[in-house]
Amino acid sequence: MNDSCALGTTKQGMSKEVLYNVLVGKMCENEIPYNSSELERVYLCADRAYAGVKRYSGEEYVTHPMNVAILLTDMGAELDTIYAGMFCDAAKKG
Repeated sequence: MNDSCALGTTKQGMSKEVLYNVLVGKMCENEIPYNSSELERVYLCADRAYAGVKRYSGEEYVTHPMNVAILLTDMGAELDTIYAGMFCDAAKKG
């Protein structure tokens, strides 16, 4: 297992694209069945939902919900819950 992607240890500064790839890897590693085109659509929708919002660190805000989805994947959550994690702060954006 890649230490930088272990539960709770994704690194600050990882891009949304890298986090997406970590999520895909975690879903495969944890044998969570998913449709790749559906996952990409959900990810792109989440990316649009947080467009223009930055974290205090200056990172794109979507990196936080992506980390939430990764943690949910590691916890063995169901696919819909993982998808919901990508929108955990959508109502608070801005």
